[in-house]
Formats: sequence, C-alpha cells, structure tokens
Amino acid sequence: EPFLNPEQSENWGIQKAAGIIVYGPPGSGKIFWAKKIAEMINFDFFEIRKSQLKSILINDKQSNFEDYLSQMLKKEKTILFLENFDEIMMQKQENKIINPDYEDVKESTLHNIEKFEKENILMIGSAKELIGIEPEILAPGRFDVLIPVFPPNKQERAEMLLFNMKKNLNENATLLKILENNKADEIPFWKETAEKMKVFSNTMLIDFTQSLKKRIRSLYLKNKTENIKISQGILEVCLKESASKLTGEYLNNVQEFLSEAEDNSYDRFAGRIEDLKQELEAYKAKEEPVRTIGFNIDDK
Repeated sequence: EPFLNPEQSENWGIQKAAGIIVYGPPGSGKIFWAKKIAEMINFDFFEIRKSQLKSILINDKQSNFEDYLSQMLKKEKTILFLENFDEIMMQKQENKIINPDYEDVKESTLHNIEKFEKENILMIGSAKELIGIEPEILAPGRFDVLIPVFPPNKQERAEMLLFNMKKNLNENATLLKILENNKADEIPFWKETAEKMKVFSNTMLIDFTQSLKKRIRSLYLKNKTENIKISQGILEVCLKESASKLTGEYLNNVQEFLSEAEDNSYDRFAGRIEDLKQELEAYKAKEEPVRTIGFNIDDK
C-alpha cells in the first residue's frame, strides 16, 4: 500500500516493502499477479528465470548476479521477479547440498536489500511454499509481505473457461458461432463444468479449453457445419484429459499451501481458505491413507 499511498510513509512512517513473496500451488498464476502488482504501482517488470542465474548477459557480456543487481539498482521504479524463490532462498541444512549459484543470489540479495526502498526497487519472489526459506530473508523490512495465490474458485473457473474459449477470436470466427449456437458464449453454460473442476489450477483450465477447441474443430471439419452440439460427453473427455495433472503431489502442494495461508493470512482470506478446504475434501482418501497427507484420484 505505501507504493499506492505515499501518505502511509510520509505521515505514518510505514516502509515500502523491499520484497514480496507470492506463494501458491503450481499453475495458480503467481507470475500473473506479480505483473499485476507492477501494473498497479506503475513499475517496470523484469523476470529473472532460474536458468538465467548462473550466467546473466548484460550488454552482451557475462556477469554474475551481484553485477546484475548493481545494474538494476541504477534503474527507477523496477520490479524484479524471481521464480523458484523457495528453492533459491532455502535455509542451509546439514547433509544437504546447496547449489552454489543459489547461495550467490541469496547473499547478493541480502547485501543489497537495504538499497531497494531508496532506489525504488521491489523484488517479488514466486514460491510453492514458505517453509524452508532462510529466516533472514523473511525478517521485517525484507521479504515480509506474503501474498497467497489461490487456485481459482468455482465462479472464477467458469469465467476463465469462457475467456479462454473466446480468446483471440475475431467477431466472425467459426468457433464463436458454434459457441453461440450452444449458448456457450455465456458464463451459465460453463458453471456445471466449473463445479466439477475442484482445485484445478489455471494451467489445467487452459489445457481443458485447448483440448475442447481441437475436438470442436475436428467435428466441424468432419461435418462441415456450425450446428455442432458441445455435448456432456465431449466435455467429460476433455475434463478427464485436463485432470491428468491433478496428481497426489499436486494435491499435497495444495494442502501445504492451505496450512501456510491459514497461518499467515487467515484474517484476510478466511472465505477463500474455507472454500478451498471444502473442495480439497472431495479428493481425500476414504480408506487408510498411504501418503503422509493422503489423497486419492479415481482413474476411472
């Protein structure tokens, strides 16, 4: 908020964040929200990928992360987005080998973080979970703003399905006419399917719509007509295909995310947390769990 409301800093002494961590299950849209933050506060957005940390090019010359940060500190109103933040900023543990490149990034970040506010730099880290991150990183005045990114809820899923189906279509697109013929150009059509997509990530929704578009196109090429029915059978097949990423590992990630969101942000996100808990119950094993948390996916 101090970025949007200078009065908080000038009148109340509330510091701007040096760093923000957006955390959530894989495919939940963390980079989307990082870009949205940049848009809201009118900062330039620069993404640093994990693969770039070992060798970063500046003006066609190889440079380490310390040099890179020094260059970025010369810019104004800049967001640096660092994915896999929980892996890179991991706390040292006995008998566990830490990537030396990650250690360099961690040390460089800690060394320069005091300059971030002064130079109008904000670093946003993307993490699956908070547990295991170096406590120094999470200390007040550093990366102490924690923003949970939830998988879309039922209403959001319906809206996203419609958006993804219509995305990039021109007004005369054949697919748009087929959607209109099925009343699938409106949100109510997608609500039943969205209800079945409990805990689905953004990525799974995109997979579903891509699969559905291909099947509709195949039917159109076969029948040479726009009067194609988008049946429950077609929707179910696409649903099963997109659910292939709904693994026990993913569900465990969602469970861990819920625990951390409860600990850090329950007062602000109580409704979202309770709704996600209820959706997750649909996948909990009914018999004695085999895994630590215990989820069960019906392959039928």
